[in-house]
Amino acid sequence: MDRGGIRIVRIFGITIRVDWSWLIILALVTWNLNRVFGQVRPDRNSVLTWALSLVAALLFFLSVLIHELAHSLVARSRGIPVEDITLFIFGGVSEIEEQPDTPRGEFLMAILGPVTSVVIGVILLFLAGVAGDPGAVLGDPEGTLAQLTPLTTLLVWLGSINVILGVFNMVPGFPLDGGRVLRSIVWAATGSLETATRFASIVGLIIAWAMIAGGALMVFGVSIPFFGSGFVSGLWLGLIGWFLHSAAMRQLRRGPRSRRQDPGLGA
Repeated sequence: MDRGGIRIVRIFGITIRVDWSWLIILALVTWNLNRVFGQVRPDRNSVLTWALSLVAALLFFLSVLIHELAHSLVARSRGIPVEDITLFIFGGVSEIEEQPDTPRGEFLMAILGPVTSVVIGVILLFLAGVAGDPGAVLGDPEGTLAQLTPLTTLLVWLGSINVILGVFNMVPGFPLDGGRVLRSIVWAATGSLETATRFASIVGLIIAWAMIAGGALMVFGVSIPFFGSGFVSGLWLGLIGWFLHSAAMRQLRRGPRSRRQDPGLGA
């Protein structure tokens, strides 16, 4: 992804930017949350529901930003420059100037993002008072939300979505965090960053095509485990698959020592 967008703040010496496409996904997430929150609590004031949806969407993207900051701060602690972080339609991406020099460095940089997301999620679920049975929240979020106050609704949704974000980013498809973890393991086993990059990129392409195919099936009414079915959900899964395919192909063409763009997906 090319650097650009609106510069909004600088944190720990890292410029935070917002791409114009982020405004599209912010609006879509807010609209979808308003629909969900309105369905589970139709008795709630519509203005309150819209306000709750907007706040939840903004806090979600703050979580994505924290996920990316975790990657970036590990990189900087290892002497690797980080120019900026950009929020865009698929989540966030860190512009890390160099590749890590060792498999251990790659592993640490990759794993800390998902771990951060899961930790945030668990803390939020704990604060909502549902940490004793997180499976119920993830398994029946609408049923759980229907019983909650606005504050606990916010905490439960944000907690659940952060756990999902952390788990999804561990899918071993390069350049997702899980793909980078896979690359670090293959790199350590073979001693070759080039071999590891090619292997992880090919796995990423396979997963990307699986997402595109799954999204197409969902559009035509087929229910995919975990993702469900429907036009909007299928289209979104297909778009994420297309993004991963493009990123994996770029990495294959550029080689293992190209500038690292570390995406944290989720929207």
